[in-house]
Formats: sequence, C-alpha cells, structure tokens
Amino acid sequence: MGSVKIEVLVEQVLTAMVSGDMSKHTIKLYKVRGYNRILNYFRERNIPFYSEEVIRDFISERRSLYEEGFISEERWSASRRCGELLIHYQKSGNIEMQPLPDWNYIHGALRAKPSDGQFEDPNNIFALVWNIKNELTKFGLTESYLGACTSNGFDPILREYIAAGITEYSTGLVDRLIAGSYEKYKNGSKKHAPIYRAIRKIKAYIEEYLKNGEIEWRVLSRIGTRELTLFFNSVQDGYQKELQRSGNLMPATMKNLLLYSRRFMLTLEDNGYYDFNGVSLKATSGILLQMAFPLTSGVKQLLYTSRVFLGFLYENKYTDADLKTAVPKLVAPWRKLHEGFTDAEIIELLNSVDLETPTGKRDYAILVLAAQTGLRAVDIANLKKSDIDWRNKEIRIVQHKTGNVLGLPLEPESGNAIADYLLNVRPECNSKAVFISARHPYRPLEAASLHTLVRSRIQKTSFAGTTKPWLGMHSFRRSLGKRMLETGISVDELSQILGHADINSSKPYLGTDEIHLMECSISLSDIEKAGGSL
Repeated sequence: MGSVKIEVLVEQVLTAMVSGDMSKHTIKLYKVRGYNRILNYFRERNIPFYSEEVIRDFISERRSLYEEGFISEERWSASRRCGELLIHYQKSGNIEMQPLPDWNYIHGALRAKPSDGQFEDPNNIFALVWNIKNELTKFGLTESYLGACTSNGFDPILREYIAAGITEYSTGLVDRLIAGSYEKYKNGSKKHAPIYRAIRKIKAYIEEYLKNGEIEWRVLSRIGTRELTLFFNSVQDGYQKELQRSGNLMPATMKNLLLYSRRFMLTLEDNGYYDFNGVSLKATSGILLQMAFPLTSGVKQLLYTSRVFLGFLYENKYTDADLKTAVPKLVAPWRKLHEGFTDAEIIELLNSVDLETPTGKRDYAILVLAAQTGLRAVDIANLKKSDIDWRNKEIRIVQHKTGNVLGLPLEPESGNAIADYLLNVRPECNSKAVFISARHPYRPLEAASLHTLVRSRIQKTSFAGTTKPWLGMHSFRRSLGKRMLETGISVDELSQILGHADINSSKPYLGTDEIHLMECSISLSDIEKAGGSL
C-alpha cells in the first residue's frame, strides 16, 4: 500500500473493526483511548501521512507515561494495540493480528547481559555494546545522557543486527544505519538528528575499543565538518584530557569548551596561523571579534570558553603571552522577563491534584516541595531518602548544576506530603530516590518527567493557555525568588537560598520585584523638554 493520510487509515481500520465481531463498546474504547490519541500525536507534529516510525515513537512515549504513572495500564494497552493495528493493516490490508508479545520480553532482549560465549568473541556486537556501556559509566555521565545513548544509539544498532541475523560487528552495516538516519534528518526529520549522532559516536567507540580495549571521552566533528591541522588537533586532544582530569565538569560544559576551542583554532587557520607563533593580544581580539560577529546569542559563552582555552594554552607553554587578557568584559545582555506562578496559581495547581490516588500523593509532594524550596527539577528528581533530616527538619543535597552542597529547611507542608507518600503509597523497591515511577520497573523520575507533570497540571487550571506559555517547573523557583525579594531579603541571601554558585545568577529575579523596582525609579521632572516632548 502506498502513502495514505493518517486520518484515512484510521477510518479504514475502524470500518474493518465494525465489520468484524468486535463490540461497539470495545470499538469506542479503542477510538477514544487509542486512535484519537494517535491522530493528535500526528497533528501536533504537522505530519499528515502515515509513518510507522512516528507510530513507534508514539507507542514508546505512551509506555514511558505508563511506567511513570501518568496513564493507566488500560490506556497504555489500548494505545499500543491501536498503533500496532495501524502498522499491521497498512502492511496486510486486514486487522487479523496475532496477540502482542509481552513488552518487557521484546525490549529486554536489547538490554540483557550477553552470555559467556558472546563475551569470549571479541567481535560479538552484543558483548561490545555491553562493554562500551560499562566504559561510559567511568566518565560520570548523567543517567538521562546514558539513557539517550541507549535509546538513540545502542538499541537501534542492536535491532539492526537482530533483523539482519548477524552477531559479528560490521562497519558496513553501521555505516548504512548512520547514512539512513542522516538522510532522514537532512530531509526534515529532526528526531533523527540525535539518532545519527549517537550511532556515529558509538561506532567510533566500538572501533576504539576493538583497537585499545578501552575508550576515551571525546567529541566527534559533524559529518562533512572541516578537520583541524595535525598540530591543532594534538592541542585539542591535550585540552580534552586536561578537562577530563579536572573531574568537575558536566558533559554539556565540556562539550561547549571543546566546541569553542575548535572554532578558535579554525578561525586562526582562516587568518593564516597554523600554530600559536605570532598570535598577539591584538590578533586574539580580532579572532574573537570574527567568532562573535555571526552570533545572535551565546557571546557570553564564547568569552567564557575562550578564557578557559587561552588560559590552558598559556599554562602549557603554547603561548608566550597570557592571551586570555585579550578577552573583553561582557556588556549585560538583554533578557526576557519570565515571571513565575502567582500565589493564586500555585494554590489552584495544588488543588487540582487528586490526593486519593498514589500518583496524586506523589505529584502533590513534588509540587509542594517545588513551591516551598524553589529547588531545580533535576534536584527534586535526584532527591534521596538520606537527603532528608527528619529530626532537624532539613533537606541537604549536592546540587546537580553546581556540585555545591545546599541545605534548606523542610517546611511542615512539604514534610507531611513527602511522609504521606513514602509511608503510605510509594512502591517497595531498592531505589534510594524519594520519587519513583508508579509502575514496574520502578525507577527514579527524571527532570523531564517533572516538567511534564507541571505542564499536564496546568492544562487542568483556569490559567491554561494564557499569555504565559513559559510556565513550568522552573516557575516555582521564580515565584519563590520574587516572594523573598518582596519581603526585603538581600540578593546575597537569595543567592544562598536558591543555591546559586554565582551571585549574578540572582539578578534576573530582581526584575520580578516590582515593589522595590519602583523605589529605584528616577524622576524625569527636572529634564528639560525639547520640541515639546521628552
């Protein structure tokens, strides 16, 4: 069957179901819980035609929502079966489908530990993937990053090998997979960008592991990207190792530092420099100006990363002069003012939660904690039972963003909500996290799940769809900052409470404090008018 609009295909399947022996009640449930959801999923992505890949994405997303307790098992089962029926009907023209195998059986095969025989074969793809996953854990990467590597890279590679009936690593097979996903990305499928990037990186890791028996963290250049000269490439390798040795950089920070150091050296090449001889302070200023010219934003990041890189060059004797002194001070950028929730909006959000359900108790505890502490979503998601000092009514954590320790009082409302969840409805499991998924396999919630939670709660309030589309998990933090400033606390105190490593991070909160901003306003009464107007 050729290309067909998704609405047409859904109608064809529903017609076939009516012609069969399904009851009207069952068909109605499938339509409401499955097909309507699928149609909305396609509409939200502006995809008019049927696509098996999009339906597979829909099924996976619904599975995640089910495992995290946001939808019931009945709704998950209906979503999965409707999606599989559409795929089957498009291929066969009928709805006579075999019973679906257990979800965990299918997806567990991709994550199962290889056998001893597979480990003994140095080229076995399943053993290679397992070993490289273990290697990646030594770089201190976040769970969400490792999860993305698995879903976007390791799983697609293993599925391809399983489909081909091959167990030995093949460069050609992986290259075809990279080329296919890259072509789809270039043709407008943005969701394939992280897939082809992950597979490219994993291929490089596999070949490095086959050669050396271990891997090193590195950033790959894009497909078709210009390469550095041999000398500059050796400098980049040394810089990367130096950053890794520091041991206190998040993966995203390291990625940006390496990205801008590479751009700096490429710009040097464009200006006729193939090493650092003759690169003066004036020349450095010119290079930075060229790099900054096309940027509409990100100049602050450019200057920060350049200071770090130029400092590395001087400390390691690549340059005679300390070129980082050529990096200018940054003028304060224009920033949009994103207000947080109002007190009334927070109350309405909390009242929208059903406290009679286990998921409701969990969600309520998360929302109250966010409102009263202003903790970042990632820190609430990472909160462990051992972080709560019940006797002293305090929370003490190591912040994900800064790595600094933060201690905050545990307010009675937050403490009671967390205790109610932990003691009465939290599933029994080995996880040390306070907040976990509502269904097996139990695992800690991720920051993205908390953002989804807040956005879904907003849709049930009177202020859904208002002129503040940015409202989300971080809005609780904005609200707390505004309330504290209005009580008269100093910016220093606010910075400590919110756990900022740099006091400048508290400056955006000043713009929400209208009461004290009015006290700072300057009168225009003494300014002479020209031409009848100011």
